Amino acid sequence: MKAMSDLQVLPLVTDGSVSTRTAGDRLELLTALITAPNFDPLFRTDVIKVPRDHPTYGWGCAVSGCQRAQGPARDFCKVHELEWVAAQKAGQSITEFHMAAVPLIPKSRIDPPPCVVCPDAPAWDARQLCYLHGSRWLRHHADVRGRKGMLPVYEEWLAKQVPFPHFGQCKVLPCPEQASSPLGLCHRHITHYERDRKPGGARPAANWARWIVTRNKPVPIEYADRSLFERWCRETGLANRANGQVSLLGLRPLVKAEIKWALFQHGNNPTEGMIWPLVWVQYLIDDCRDQRVDSLADIDQGNCRRLSRLLLFGMLNSLRQVYFTRDDTKEAGFIETDHFGVRFASCHSHIDLTPISQRWLRDLIWDMFANRLLTDPPKSRSPFDMSRRACAELSAYLEAQAPGGGHDPGTDRLPYGGVRRRPTPPRRAWSPYAETPPYEERRSRHRYEVHSVRHLQRRPPRAPVRVGLR
Repeated sequence: MKAMSDLQVLPLVTDGSVSTRTAGDRLELLTALITAPNFDPLFRTDVIKVPRDHPTYGWGCAVSGCQRAQGPARDFCKVHELEWVAAQKAGQSITEFHMAAVPLIPKSRIDPPPCVVCPDAPAWDARQLCYLHGSRWLRHHADVRGRKGMLPVYEEWLAKQVPFPHFGQCKVLPCPEQASSPLGLCHRHITHYERDRKPGGARPAANWARWIVTRNKPVPIEYADRSLFERWCRETGLANRANGQVSLLGLRPLVKAEIKWALFQHGNNPTEGMIWPLVWVQYLIDDCRDQRVDSLADIDQGNCRRLSRLLLFGMLNSLRQVYFTRDDTKEAGFIETDHFGVRFASCHSHIDLTPISQRWLRDLIWDMFANRLLTDPPKSRSPFDMSRRACAELSAYLEAQAPGGGHDPGTDRLPYGGVRRRPTPPRRAWSPYAETPPYEERRSRHRYEVHSVRHLQRRPPRAPVRVGLR
Protein backbone atom coordinates (compact mmCIF):
# COMPACT_ATOMS: atom_id res chain seq x y z
CA MET A 1 0.00 0.00 0.00
CA LYS A 2 1.26 3.45 -0.82
CA ALA A 3 2.16 5.86 1.92
CA MET A 4 -0.13 8.76 2.63
CA SER A 5 2.41 11.20 1.21
CA ASP A 6 2.25 9.39 -2.15
CA LEU A 7 -1.50 9.81 -2.62
CA GLN A 8 -1.05 12.87 -4.81
CA VAL A 9 0.33 10.98 -7.78
CA LEU A 10 -0.66 13.56 -10.40
CA PRO A 11 0.15 17.27 -10.45
CA LEU A 12 -2.57 19.81 -10.91
CA VAL A 13 -0.61 21.61 -13.63
CA THR A 14 0.95 19.96 -16.66
CA ASP A 15 4.50 20.59 -17.82
CA GLY A 16 3.41 22.95 -20.59
CA SER A 17 3.95 20.52 -23.46
CA VAL A 18 0.31 20.90 -24.52
CA SER A 19 -2.01 23.86 -24.56
CA THR A 20 -3.96 23.86 -21.33
CA ARG A 21 -6.31 26.17 -19.51
CA THR A 22 -4.36 25.61 -16.29
CA ALA A 23 -1.54 27.76 -17.66
CA GLY A 24 -3.83 30.81 -17.43
CA ASP A 25 -5.34 32.39 -14.38
CA ARG A 26 -6.78 29.56 -12.30
CA LEU A 27 -8.15 32.06 -9.83
CA GLU A 28 -10.24 33.65 -12.57
CA LEU A 29 -11.61 30.25 -13.55
CA LEU A 30 -12.61 29.35 -9.99
CA THR A 31 -14.05 32.81 -9.38
CA ALA A 32 -16.33 32.37 -12.38
CA LEU A 33 -17.52 29.02 -11.04
CA ILE A 34 -18.07 30.34 -7.52
CA THR A 35 -20.09 33.34 -8.72
CA ALA A 36 -22.28 31.13 -10.94
CA PRO A 37 -25.99 30.92 -10.03
CA ASN A 38 -25.86 27.20 -9.24
CA PHE A 39 -23.12 27.63 -6.63
CA ASP A 40 -24.33 27.43 -3.04
CA PRO A 41 -24.10 30.94 -1.47
CA LEU A 42 -23.21 29.28 1.85
CA PHE A 43 -19.64 28.69 0.62
CA ARG A 44 -18.98 32.09 -0.98
CA THR A 45 -18.00 33.99 2.15
CA ASP A 46 -14.60 33.90 3.83
CA VAL A 47 -16.27 32.93 7.12
CA ILE A 48 -18.54 29.98 6.35
CA LYS A 49 -21.29 29.51 8.95
CA VAL A 50 -22.74 26.03 8.49
CA PRO A 51 -26.18 25.18 9.95
CA ARG A 52 -26.00 22.53 12.66
CA ASP A 53 -28.36 20.23 10.69
CA HIS A 54 -26.60 20.56 7.31
CA PRO A 55 -26.99 17.26 5.36
CA THR A 56 -23.24 16.99 4.64
CA TYR A 57 -21.44 19.18 7.17
CA GLY A 58 -23.86 18.93 10.10
CA TRP A 59 -22.12 19.41 13.43
CA GLY A 60 -24.87 19.27 16.06
CA CYS A 61 -25.31 16.41 18.52
CA ALA A 62 -27.73 13.74 17.29
CA VAL A 63 -29.64 13.68 20.58
CA SER A 64 -32.90 15.56 20.14
CA GLY A 65 -32.74 18.98 21.76
CA CYS A 66 -29.03 18.82 22.62
CA GLN A 67 -27.33 22.12 21.80
CA ARG A 68 -23.76 20.90 22.03
CA ALA A 69 -21.48 20.17 19.09
CA GLN A 70 -20.74 16.60 18.07
CA GLY A 71 -17.22 15.22 18.18
CA PRO A 72 -15.26 14.98 14.91
CA ALA A 73 -16.52 12.01 12.86
CA ARG A 74 -19.00 11.20 15.64
CA ASP A 75 -22.77 11.42 15.98
CA PHE A 76 -22.93 12.71 19.54
CA CYS A 77 -21.24 15.25 21.75
CA LYS A 78 -18.55 14.12 24.16
CA VAL A 79 -20.91 13.44 27.07
CA HIS A 80 -23.51 11.59 25.01
CA GLU A 81 -20.78 9.65 23.20
CA LEU A 82 -19.55 8.24 26.52
CA GLU A 83 -23.12 7.48 27.56
CA TRP A 84 -23.78 5.68 24.27
CA VAL A 85 -20.66 3.52 24.71
CA ALA A 86 -21.85 2.55 28.19
CA ALA A 87 -25.36 1.86 26.87
CA GLN A 88 -23.98 -0.44 24.18
CA LYS A 89 -22.07 -2.46 26.76
CA ALA A 90 -25.29 -2.78 28.76
CA GLY A 91 -27.11 -4.15 25.69
CA GLN A 92 -29.23 -1.07 25.09
CA SER A 93 -30.45 -0.30 21.57
CA ILE A 94 -29.98 3.04 19.82
CA THR A 95 -33.71 3.75 20.01
CA GLU A 96 -33.78 3.20 23.76
CA PHE A 97 -30.71 5.40 24.15
CA HIS A 98 -32.30 8.28 22.24
CA MET A 99 -35.44 8.03 24.36
CA ALA A 100 -33.48 8.10 27.62
CA ALA A 101 -30.80 10.67 26.65
CA VAL A 102 -31.11 14.08 28.31
CA PRO A 103 -30.32 17.09 26.07
CA LEU A 104 -27.52 19.38 27.21
CA ILE A 105 -26.63 23.02 26.73
CA PRO A 106 -23.08 24.17 25.90
CA LYS A 107 -20.88 25.59 28.64
CA SER A 108 -20.09 28.60 26.45
CA ARG A 109 -22.20 30.31 23.81
CA ILE A 110 -21.70 28.94 20.31
CA ASP A 111 -23.38 31.88 18.58
CA PRO A 112 -23.64 34.64 21.20
CA PRO A 113 -26.23 37.42 20.87
CA PRO A 114 -25.16 41.11 21.04
CA CYS A 115 -24.53 42.79 24.36
CA VAL A 116 -27.52 44.56 25.95
CA VAL A 117 -25.37 47.71 26.29
CA CYS A 118 -22.97 47.53 23.32
CA PRO A 119 -24.88 46.44 20.19
CA ASP A 120 -21.63 45.79 18.25
CA ALA A 121 -20.04 43.50 20.86
CA PRO A 122 -20.99 39.83 21.43
CA ALA A 123 -22.42 38.81 24.79
CA TRP A 124 -20.05 37.00 27.12
CA ASP A 125 -22.01 35.87 30.19
CA ALA A 126 -25.47 34.70 31.15
CA ARG A 127 -26.66 38.28 31.72
CA GLN A 128 -25.99 38.97 28.04
CA LEU A 129 -23.19 41.42 28.75
CA CYS A 130 -20.04 41.85 26.69
CA TYR A 131 -16.63 41.05 28.11
CA LEU A 132 -15.98 44.59 29.33
CA HIS A 133 -19.41 45.23 30.87
CA GLY A 134 -19.40 41.76 32.40
CA SER A 135 -16.05 42.51 34.05
CA ARG A 136 -17.32 45.87 35.30
CA TRP A 137 -20.43 44.26 36.76
CA LEU A 138 -18.36 41.67 38.63
CA ARG A 139 -16.12 44.37 40.09
CA HIS A 140 -19.15 46.48 41.06
CA HIS A 141 -20.81 43.46 42.63
CA ALA A 142 -17.73 42.63 44.72
CA ASP A 143 -17.20 46.26 45.72
CA VAL A 144 -20.77 46.88 46.93
CA ARG A 145 -20.93 43.58 48.75
CA GLY A 146 -17.59 44.23 50.45
CA ARG A 147 -18.26 47.81 51.54
CA LYS A 148 -21.95 47.73 52.34
CA GLY A 149 -22.51 44.05 52.98
CA MET A 150 -25.48 43.92 50.60
CA LEU A 151 -26.16 42.75 47.07
CA PRO A 152 -26.30 45.45 44.37
CA VAL A 153 -29.35 45.87 42.17
CA TYR A 154 -28.51 44.81 38.63
CA GLU A 155 -31.15 47.01 36.97
CA GLU A 156 -29.91 50.14 38.72
CA TRP A 157 -26.32 49.44 37.66
CA LEU A 158 -27.37 48.65 34.10
CA ALA A 159 -29.24 51.95 33.71
CA LYS A 160 -26.02 53.91 34.39
CA GLN A 161 -23.90 52.08 31.79
CA VAL A 162 -22.93 53.56 28.44
CA PRO A 163 -21.87 51.55 25.37
CA PHE A 164 -18.21 51.27 24.54
CA PRO A 165 -17.05 52.11 21.01
CA HIS A 166 -16.57 49.32 18.51
CA PHE A 167 -13.07 47.84 18.73
CA GLY A 168 -13.19 46.16 15.31
CA GLN A 169 -12.38 42.58 14.44
CA CYS A 170 -9.98 40.49 16.48
CA LYS A 171 -6.36 41.01 15.43
CA VAL A 172 -5.61 37.29 15.45
CA LEU A 173 -5.35 36.53 11.75
CA PRO A 174 -7.91 33.69 11.34
CA CYS A 175 -10.32 34.82 14.07
CA PRO A 176 -13.68 36.16 12.79
CA GLU A 177 -14.91 37.32 16.22
CA GLN A 178 -15.29 40.94 17.31
CA ALA A 179 -12.65 42.44 19.58
CA SER A 180 -13.66 42.90 23.22
CA SER A 181 -10.95 45.29 24.42
CA PRO A 182 -8.75 48.11 23.14
CA LEU A 183 -6.03 45.52 22.50
CA GLY A 184 -8.05 44.36 19.52
CA LEU A 185 -8.56 40.81 20.81
CA CYS A 186 -11.75 38.86 21.41
CA HIS A 187 -12.37 37.63 24.93
CA ARG A 188 -11.14 34.10 24.15
CA HIS A 189 -7.88 35.37 22.69
CA ILE A 190 -7.47 37.73 25.63
CA THR A 191 -7.43 34.61 27.81
CA HIS A 192 -4.95 32.92 25.46
CA TYR A 193 -2.76 36.02 25.44
CA GLU A 194 -2.61 36.08 29.23
CA ARG A 195 -1.97 32.33 29.32
CA ASP A 196 1.00 32.80 26.96
CA ARG A 197 2.41 35.39 29.39
CA LYS A 198 1.60 38.37 27.16
CA PRO A 199 4.28 38.21 24.45
CA GLY A 200 5.20 41.73 23.40
CA GLY A 201 3.84 43.23 26.62
CA ALA A 202 0.86 44.94 24.97
CA ARG A 203 -1.46 46.76 27.37
CA PRO A 204 -3.86 49.69 27.11
CA ALA A 205 -3.20 52.98 28.83
CA ALA A 206 -4.11 53.36 32.48
CA ASN A 207 -7.77 54.22 33.16
CA TRP A 208 -8.59 53.50 29.53
CA ALA A 209 -12.30 53.03 30.23
CA ARG A 210 -12.54 56.57 31.58
CA TRP A 211 -10.47 57.70 28.60
CA ILE A 212 -13.12 56.36 26.22
CA VAL A 213 -16.09 57.80 28.11
CA THR A 214 -14.71 61.30 28.67
CA ARG A 215 -12.52 61.92 25.63
CA ASN A 216 -14.21 59.73 23.04
CA LYS A 217 -10.85 58.92 21.46
CA PRO A 218 -9.02 55.70 20.64
CA VAL A 219 -7.16 54.25 23.58
CA PRO A 220 -3.37 54.31 23.15
CA ILE A 221 -1.66 50.92 23.45
CA GLU A 222 1.73 50.52 25.07
CA TYR A 223 4.11 47.77 23.85
CA ALA A 224 7.29 46.33 25.23
CA ASP A 225 7.91 44.75 21.79
CA ARG A 226 5.26 45.52 19.20
CA SER A 227 6.73 43.21 16.54
CA LEU A 228 6.53 40.27 18.96
CA PHE A 229 2.85 41.03 19.68
CA GLU A 230 2.05 41.23 15.96
CA ARG A 231 3.86 37.96 15.38
CA TRP A 232 1.77 36.32 18.10
CA CYS A 233 -1.39 37.57 16.38
CA ARG A 234 -0.26 36.09 13.05
CA GLU A 235 0.74 32.68 14.37
CA THR A 236 -2.05 32.06 16.88
CA GLY A 237 -4.89 29.87 15.68
CA LEU A 238 -8.60 29.91 16.33
CA ALA A 239 -9.74 29.75 19.92
CA ASN A 240 -12.98 27.89 19.24
CA ARG A 241 -13.57 25.40 16.41
CA ALA A 242 -16.72 23.62 17.65
CA ASN A 243 -19.15 26.32 16.53
CA GLY A 244 -19.99 25.35 12.96
CA GLN A 245 -17.72 28.01 11.44
CA VAL A 246 -14.92 27.63 8.91
CA SER A 247 -12.60 30.62 8.77
CA LEU A 248 -10.69 31.21 5.53
CA LEU A 249 -9.26 34.48 6.77
CA GLY A 250 -5.54 34.89 6.22
CA LEU A 251 -5.36 32.55 3.20
CA ARG A 252 -4.10 33.61 -0.19
CA PRO A 253 -6.80 34.14 -2.84
CA LEU A 254 -6.23 31.02 -4.97
CA VAL A 255 -6.12 28.47 -2.16
CA LYS A 256 -9.14 30.17 -0.62
CA ALA A 257 -11.12 29.72 -3.83
CA GLU A 258 -9.95 26.11 -4.17
CA ILE A 259 -11.22 25.20 -0.71
CA LYS A 260 -14.58 26.88 -1.36
CA TRP A 261 -15.00 24.92 -4.58
CA ALA A 262 -13.93 21.63 -2.97
CA LEU A 263 -16.39 22.08 -0.09
CA PHE A 264 -19.20 22.79 -2.54
CA GLN A 265 -18.33 19.78 -4.70
CA HIS A 266 -18.12 17.44 -1.73
CA GLY A 267 -21.52 18.56 -0.49
CA ASN A 268 -23.12 17.91 -3.89
CA ASN A 269 -21.39 14.63 -4.75
CA PRO A 270 -23.62 11.70 -3.72
CA THR A 271 -20.92 9.09 -4.47
CA GLU A 272 -18.37 10.65 -2.12
CA GLY A 273 -18.63 8.62 1.07
CA MET A 274 -15.89 10.16 3.21
CA ILE A 275 -16.97 12.43 6.06
CA TRP A 276 -15.39 15.87 6.21
CA PRO A 277 -15.83 17.19 9.77
CA LEU A 278 -15.52 20.96 9.92
CA VAL A 279 -12.80 20.64 12.54
CA TRP A 280 -10.65 18.68 10.08
CA VAL A 281 -11.37 21.23 7.35
CA GLN A 282 -10.14 23.97 9.67
CA TYR A 283 -6.99 21.93 10.38
CA LEU A 284 -6.21 21.86 6.65
CA ILE A 285 -6.88 25.59 6.37
CA ASP A 286 -4.54 26.25 9.29
CA ASP A 287 -1.80 24.18 7.62
CA CYS A 288 -2.22 26.13 4.38
CA ARG A 289 -2.03 29.38 6.30
CA ASP A 290 1.05 28.32 8.25
CA GLN A 291 2.88 27.20 5.10
CA ARG A 292 1.71 30.29 3.15
CA VAL A 293 0.90 28.28 0.04
CA ASP A 294 -0.66 29.73 -3.10
CA SER A 295 -2.48 26.51 -4.05
CA LEU A 296 -3.41 23.18 -2.49
CA ALA A 297 -0.97 21.56 -4.91
CA ASP A 298 1.90 23.43 -3.26
CA ILE A 299 1.31 22.25 0.30
CA ASP A 300 3.98 20.09 1.93
CA GLN A 301 2.11 16.99 3.01
CA GLY A 302 4.96 15.90 5.25
CA ASN A 303 4.37 18.93 7.49
CA CYS A 304 0.58 18.51 7.64
CA ARG A 305 -1.63 16.79 10.14
CA ARG A 306 -2.76 13.29 9.21
CA LEU A 307 -6.38 14.43 9.16
CA SER A 308 -5.45 17.29 6.83
CA ARG A 309 -3.90 14.87 4.36
CA LEU A 310 -7.09 12.81 4.27
CA LEU A 311 -9.12 15.81 3.16
CA LEU A 312 -6.40 17.08 0.83
CA PHE A 313 -6.66 13.98 -1.35
CA GLY A 314 -10.40 14.54 -1.93
CA MET A 315 -9.96 18.25 -2.61
CA LEU A 316 -7.26 17.61 -5.19
CA ASN A 317 -9.56 15.17 -6.96
CA SER A 318 -12.28 17.79 -7.33
CA LEU A 319 -9.80 20.41 -8.54
CA ARG A 320 -8.31 18.05 -11.12
CA GLN A 321 -11.64 17.95 -12.93
CA VAL A 322 -11.63 21.74 -13.16
CA TYR A 323 -8.02 22.39 -14.09
CA PHE A 324 -7.68 19.67 -16.75
CA THR A 325 -9.44 19.39 -20.10
CA ARG A 326 -9.89 16.12 -21.97
CA ASP A 327 -6.68 16.62 -23.93
CA ASP A 328 -4.82 17.49 -20.75
CA THR A 329 -5.89 14.23 -19.11
CA LYS A 330 -4.60 12.22 -22.06
CA GLU A 331 -1.25 13.97 -21.85
CA ALA A 332 -1.04 13.48 -18.07
CA GLY A 333 -2.01 9.80 -18.14
CA PHE A 334 -5.53 9.54 -16.74
CA ILE A 335 -9.15 10.02 -17.76
CA GLU A 336 -12.09 11.67 -16.01
CA THR A 337 -15.50 10.22 -16.74
CA ASP A 338 -17.13 13.47 -15.62
CA HIS A 339 -15.59 15.16 -18.67
CA PHE A 340 -17.84 12.93 -20.79
CA GLY A 341 -20.95 13.42 -18.69
CA VAL A 342 -20.76 9.91 -17.19
CA ARG A 343 -20.54 9.01 -13.50
CA PHE A 344 -20.76 5.38 -12.43
CA ALA A 345 -22.58 4.51 -9.23
CA SER A 346 -20.40 4.45 -6.10
CA CYS A 347 -17.27 5.23 -8.12
CA HIS A 348 -14.95 8.16 -8.54
CA SER A 349 -14.60 9.96 -11.84
CA HIS A 350 -10.83 9.44 -11.96
CA ILE A 351 -9.28 6.46 -13.77
CA ASP A 352 -5.50 6.33 -13.44
CA LEU A 353 -3.59 5.03 -16.48
CA THR A 354 -0.05 5.78 -15.28
CA PRO A 355 0.72 2.08 -14.49
CA ILE A 356 0.85 1.66 -18.30
CA SER A 357 4.38 2.90 -18.97
CA GLN A 358 4.34 2.66 -22.80
CA ARG A 359 2.94 5.89 -24.22
CA TRP A 360 1.52 4.31 -27.35
CA LEU A 361 -0.32 1.67 -25.32
CA ARG A 362 -1.63 4.24 -22.84
CA ASP A 363 -2.92 6.42 -25.69
CA LEU A 364 -4.66 3.41 -27.23
CA ILE A 365 -6.49 2.55 -24.03
CA TRP A 366 -7.36 6.23 -23.47
CA ASP A 367 -8.86 6.49 -26.99
CA MET A 368 -10.81 3.29 -26.44
CA PHE A 369 -12.23 4.55 -23.14
CA ALA A 370 -13.11 7.94 -24.65
CA ASN A 371 -14.88 6.36 -27.60
CA ARG A 372 -16.85 4.05 -25.31
CA LEU A 373 -17.89 6.93 -23.03
CA LEU A 374 -19.05 9.01 -26.00
CA THR A 375 -20.87 6.33 -27.97
CA ASP A 376 -22.00 3.53 -25.64
CA PRO A 377 -21.29 4.10 -21.93
CA PRO A 378 -21.47 0.85 -19.93
CA LYS A 379 -23.68 0.43 -16.91
CA SER A 380 -20.73 -0.03 -14.56
CA ARG A 381 -17.03 0.67 -14.47
CA SER A 382 -16.06 -3.00 -14.61
CA PRO A 383 -15.22 -3.07 -18.37
CA PHE A 384 -12.83 -0.16 -17.88
CA ASP A 385 -11.20 -1.71 -14.83
CA MET A 386 -10.64 -5.06 -16.56
CA SER A 387 -9.20 -3.42 -19.68
CA ARG A 388 -6.97 -1.20 -17.59
CA ARG A 389 -5.72 -4.17 -15.56
CA ALA A 390 -5.01 -6.20 -18.71
CA CYS A 391 -3.06 -3.35 -20.31
CA ALA A 392 -1.12 -2.78 -17.10
CA GLU A 393 -0.06 -6.45 -17.08
CA LEU A 394 0.89 -6.27 -20.76
CA SER A 395 2.86 -3.11 -20.09
CA ALA A 396 4.76 -4.76 -17.24
CA TYR A 397 5.59 -7.74 -19.48
CA LEU A 398 6.85 -5.51 -22.29
CA GLU A 399 8.88 -3.45 -19.84
CA ALA A 400 10.62 -6.58 -18.60
CA GLN A 401 10.96 -8.71 -21.77
CA ALA A 402 10.74 -6.54 -24.89
CA PRO A 403 13.78 -4.70 -26.29
CA GLY A 404 13.81 -1.11 -25.09
CA GLY A 405 10.99 -1.81 -22.64
CA GLY A 406 8.45 -2.02 -25.47
CA HIS A 407 8.33 1.75 -25.92
CA ASP A 408 8.73 1.50 -29.72
CA PRO A 409 5.33 0.63 -31.18
CA GLY A 410 6.83 -0.26 -34.58
CA THR A 411 8.39 -3.57 -33.58
CA ASP A 412 7.13 -4.50 -30.16
CA ARG A 413 3.45 -3.75 -30.37
CA LEU A 414 2.59 -7.36 -29.57
CA PRO A 415 4.07 -9.30 -26.70
CA TYR A 416 5.68 -11.76 -29.13
CA GLY A 417 6.75 -9.26 -31.81
CA GLY A 418 10.55 -9.25 -31.68
CA VAL A 419 10.55 -10.94 -28.27
CA ARG A 420 12.29 -14.28 -27.88
CA ARG A 421 9.84 -16.65 -26.27
CA ARG A 422 10.77 -19.84 -24.48
CA PRO A 423 9.30 -22.82 -26.39
CA THR A 424 6.56 -24.62 -24.56
CA PRO A 425 7.60 -28.22 -23.77
CA PRO A 426 5.33 -30.90 -25.26
CA ARG A 427 2.78 -32.29 -22.89
CA ARG A 428 3.32 -35.87 -21.81
CA ALA A 429 0.65 -38.41 -22.44
CA TRP A 430 -1.24 -39.13 -19.25
CA SER A 431 -1.50 -42.59 -17.73
CA PRO A 432 -3.07 -43.40 -14.38
CA TYR A 433 -0.31 -45.98 -13.76
CA ALA A 434 2.72 -43.80 -14.43
CA GLU A 435 5.35 -44.26 -11.76
CA THR A 436 6.35 -40.60 -11.40
CA PRO A 437 3.61 -38.50 -13.02
CA PRO A 438 4.03 -34.68 -13.13
CA TYR A 439 1.96 -32.43 -10.90
CA GLU A 440 -0.80 -31.90 -13.50
CA GLU A 441 -1.03 -35.61 -14.12
CA ARG A 442 -1.05 -36.44 -10.41
CA ARG A 443 -3.88 -33.97 -9.94
CA SER A 444 -5.85 -35.50 -12.84
CA ARG A 445 -5.20 -39.01 -11.55
CA HIS A 446 -6.44 -38.04 -8.09
CA ARG A 447 -9.57 -36.54 -9.63
CA TYR A 448 -10.11 -39.72 -11.70
CA GLU A 449 -9.77 -41.95 -8.66
CA VAL A 450 -12.09 -39.85 -6.51
CA HIS A 451 -14.82 -39.78 -9.14
CA SER A 452 -14.49 -43.54 -9.60
CA VAL A 453 -14.91 -44.14 -5.88
CA ARG A 454 -17.95 -41.84 -5.72
CA HIS A 455 -19.47 -43.72 -8.68
CA LEU A 456 -19.05 -47.03 -6.89
CA GLN A 457 -20.58 -45.60 -3.72
CA ARG A 458 -23.64 -44.42 -5.59
CA ARG A 459 -24.09 -47.66 -7.58
CA PRO A 460 -22.30 -50.81 -6.35
CA PRO A 461 -21.01 -52.83 -9.33
CA ARG A 462 -22.16 -56.39 -9.99
CA ALA A 463 -18.67 -57.53 -10.83
CA PRO A 464 -15.26 -56.31 -9.62
CA VAL A 465 -14.23 -53.19 -11.45
CA ARG A 466 -10.70 -51.86 -11.55
CA VAL A 467 -10.76 -48.15 -10.74
CA GLY A 468 -7.07 -47.39 -10.64
CA LEU A 469 -6.51 -47.87 -6.92
CA ARG A 470 -3.46 -49.80 -5.79
